[in-house]
Amino acid sequence: MSELLNSLKTFVEGQSKAVKALIDEYGGLSNFVDEVKKRGLPEKAKTWFADGKKFVMSQDQVQKLLGDERIRRLSEKLKTTPDQLATLLGEALPPVLAKIEALRGKLEEASKSVPESSFVGGVLKKVTGWLGSGKDGAPKA
Repeated sequence: MSELLNSLKTFVEGQSKAVKALIDEYGGLSNFVDEVKKRGLPEKAKTWFADGKKFVMSQDQVQKLLGDERIRRLSEKLKTTPDQLATLLGEALPPVLAKIEALRGKLEEASKSVPESSFVGGVLKKVTGWLGSGKDGAPKA
């Protein structure tokens, strides 16, 4: 039993390191989310989770999303193979992206009821910008 738990712990730690390295590769969460949005992933993510089942991206989907060169660089950095990295990210990215999109939507909704010029409005605008709301950092309506 402890072998199984250690294996699971190692896998989850690998996923965490892979996601962090990926976000760092894009220069931060906002840049990563903006790039993912350009590729239409939030709309796809909504359909992935609509039926309540766990969605896992295939290695091919991850490679198409990130590009072979980026996968290669990250796998070298993390001392793993491109296929192993794509597998880790294939499981880790869908729930991360779904949570980011849900949080961004809640923040945008909350910002509608707070004056943008207020302190709270400014904070909401900045946090929403970090979650990839657009190049100017302003929340999208």
